[in-house]
Amino acid sequence: MIKILFVIDSLRPGGKERQLAQLLRGLRSRDDIAMELIVTRGDIGYPEVLDLDVPIHVVERKTKWSSGVFKRFYAIARAFKPDVIHTWDPITTIMALPAAKLLRIRLVNESIRHALPIRRFGKLWWLAKILFPLSDVVVANSLAGLRTYGFIPSFRALCVYNGFDPARARCGESASDARSRLGVRTPLLVGMVANFVEAKDYRTFLQAAIAITGNRDDVSFVCVGDGPLLPKMKEAIPSQLAERIVFAGRQHPVEAVIAAFDIGVLACNTNGHAEGLSNAV
Repeated sequence: MIKILFVIDSLRPGGKERQLAQLLRGLRSRDDIAMELIVTRGDIGYPEVLDLDVPIHVVERKTKWSSGVFKRFYAIARAFKPDVIHTWDPITTIMALPAAKLLRIRLVNESIRHALPIRRFGKLWWLAKILFPLSDVVVANSLAGLRTYGFIPSFRALCVYNGFDPARARCGESASDARSRLGVRTPLLVGMVANFVEAKDYRTFLQAAIAITGNRDDVSFVCVGDGPLLPKMKEAIPSQLAERIVFAGRQHPVEAVIAAFDIGVLACNTNGHAEGLSNAV
């Protein structure tokens, strides 16, 4: 029996969060693997995880660096006795590291989810310099992401591409029904699925949408996602174009909406982000 303790900041809708949800579901079918999960936020954006009968520990951070969090991580790891602690972001890697070292548990650090060149002596550079040598394996979802951190020894670096479950394509709703539900009446539909955060370039997508819908009447645009920049983006849309530039919010399952696209777009803000291997793509 192999025991794995997964650790992630949250399971809100997002790329790495979906990958973990799929991994949990895939491993749950195996009799030789036992799993537990630590999250630092209790909002679960993938309700199917709750049906897997995998114990979930919510260890909330009242402050950014609370000693109680480290103690709680240690207590959970000591009780579960995992063979592997698998972290998914730098913050939770820092929190899990003392428990992994004190209890002599192998640490898999899957925090490279981008391919953005990092600034020497910047925050990411220092985090990588500290955390990667202390990790037994460093995982990225693209070779470009690994090359970004050129100082990772080859014996410690591993690329595991994002997977896609073909069953997701059987979403139970037709593309035409999805268009009707969104209020799309044009023959063509262009869509983008992403959170409304600085890393994703919804500004460029919406500038294109305004320019194109202002010049032709056979196409609509839909934005699927939520986030702090959403209200500001909505305000930028001229009222006369609002019917053909749709803000759909979170969609679960999202597959039916994607199937309704004639063209799918993923724009990212290269000033502060570079995609590794996007789930939306």
